[in-house]
Amino acid sequence: MSEDEEALYRNAAIAKRGAHHVLDRLQNLTRIGVPSISDLAYTIRLREKEDYKVVEKVQRKRLTDPTYDVARLRDIVGLRIVTLYRLDALDIIPRLVDFMKGDTGKADALFVSSEIEEIKIYSTNPMGDAQALPQRLVSLFDSLGYKAEIENVPSNYTSIHMVTWCRGTYRDAYHKVPIEIQIRTALEDAWGEIDHKLKYKPATQKLSVRDESILQECLAHLNVMKSFIDGAAQYADQIRVQADQLTARRFVYGSHRIIQDTSVIVRKMNLPAHIRSQIEHALEHQIEAMHPSRRNRQFAEARVNSLKTALRELEVSIELVTGQLPAGDKDRDLLLRFYLPLEMALCFFQLGIELKADMGMLAEAVKRYQIVQDDFPERAVVRYRYGRTLAALGDLPAAIKKLEEANDLLTSGKDTSVEPDHWLRLTVPRNLGAYHWELGEVLRANPDGIPDLEKRLLDNNLRAYRVTKAVYALRVEPDPLSDKFDTATGYRGRLANNLLYYIEDYFSLDGSKKELEALGYKDGDEGAYLGLLEQYFDLIDSPPTLHTMLRHYVKRGQEQSEQAQKTAIALARTLRERGVVDAGGKSHEEDMLRLAMKILGEGT
Repeated sequence: MSEDEEALYRNAAIAKRGAHHVLDRLQNLTRIGVPSISDLAYTIRLREKEDYKVVEKVQRKRLTDPTYDVARLRDIVGLRIVTLYRLDALDIIPRLVDFMKGDTGKADALFVSSEIEEIKIYSTNPMGDAQALPQRLVSLFDSLGYKAEIENVPSNYTSIHMVTWCRGTYRDAYHKVPIEIQIRTALEDAWGEIDHKLKYKPATQKLSVRDESILQECLAHLNVMKSFIDGAAQYADQIRVQADQLTARRFVYGSHRIIQDTSVIVRKMNLPAHIRSQIEHALEHQIEAMHPSRRNRQFAEARVNSLKTALRELEVSIELVTGQLPAGDKDRDLLLRFYLPLEMALCFFQLGIELKADMGMLAEAVKRYQIVQDDFPERAVVRYRYGRTLAALGDLPAAIKKLEEANDLLTSGKDTSVEPDHWLRLTVPRNLGAYHWELGEVLRANPDGIPDLEKRLLDNNLRAYRVTKAVYALRVEPDPLSDKFDTATGYRGRLANNLLYYIEDYFSLDGSKKELEALGYKDGDEGAYLGLLEQYFDLIDSPPTLHTMLRHYVKRGQEQSEQAQKTAIALARTLRERGVVDAGGKSHEEDMLRLAMKILGEGT
């Protein structure tokens, strides 16, 4: 070994002081929080660069830069976060940055500072990315206070690289260690490993002319393989986008209002101040988790933590009520048998949704709702919540049955606890109509072996129309947290959208006009519903509502009208902002995008 090599090995050992401790600390960091970085990732790999690899890299760098030395290396420690979807990086990066910013300022903090020395987004086609991910990543880093660079690489390598500094102990003293963080998908990771073995292993030895020819042929095949992988990765993103939209479309509305109802009841009860305070404290955590302003992904961990805290506080509330209120007390009975179990069930339901359809959480919610329903069979809110949970479990027929039962309790007057202008009187039938329509879509997507399919689709549309039409003129108590569109239209906007869609669907299936008229339909209804939507067009940010309008223009041959063009532009923009692309599938979101682009005369 030459003196130069000996010096390089000594410098490598110095550079690695504290690296092993950094690995342990990073491993622990990735497991903190709910969901943790480990939860969000497919797998996580940590490694400390071996001494001989440090030396080899420096020697390789010196071929083009003779002054290169060990101190310039930035990957002494490597943290590779491998994801299932490319879009997962949008959730993981803010969590990493939170740790960096929250763990600095102390002499023993893991991160030396909140500064990130370098951020590079490697992409083979940044301008043609279906989800515009490179640009979205740049915007994300910018919002977090960092500058990221997009690097268009001819080598087909795709990944996100971040360089920062950590602290680790070596012989009872802290040492600064550079760390390179990589974020890539499992597909990209697999390709990268193959690429590394093909390119870098032969680089250590001289190849014959024949072997060099074989290697170049392999590399050509590797490039073709990367094209397939890029397409597969973007297609996987589309699957995730649609799955997220399905969950969001079904479950984000109205939960906070249910809790507010319970809060009002509790304030009216004759309770000791400390018990009332304890229950209100638990409900505040629930409301915080389900507040409309906290629906974005950036609040995901906070929502889960608030729900878990609410569950613990509700359990404490039950213990206090059980131990400190006298047996036979009316408020005690209502709290222990109805209100507190109902709120605990809602926490389990919301946790099931937040944790990506966690069947255990949802099953626990079903079990608790069943107990409350058995004790209070004439309370519509129990069956409404029960039905939403069944829908989350994928059992739409059972969910429809529960909501029909809830609607019957409201319309028959059997549930005397619900005021005439209570929001539940509108929300239950609106959701019931949506579930009827959604069941029809499920049948339409899986038609094999279904007898009388068209008749069943017509029946589903009629049921959806009937229950929605029945409450169109209903006025309910306003919700101060509603969005601008709901507030401006008095909730009629959503109903008008649904009714217009059901009518269009029904007639597209050659449904009988007489049957629809028997349910209250009359000529001119479509124009009235559309007119309401056009009146408040500037407040609409819902793709389904914009799609409903666009379908109507097409049916009337008005797709070239100014309003139709504005609607198509707005629909395409909102869908693309949500990451929807036309991947050749049959999803409702892709159908909406294809219609918008067709009207605009553009390819998708």
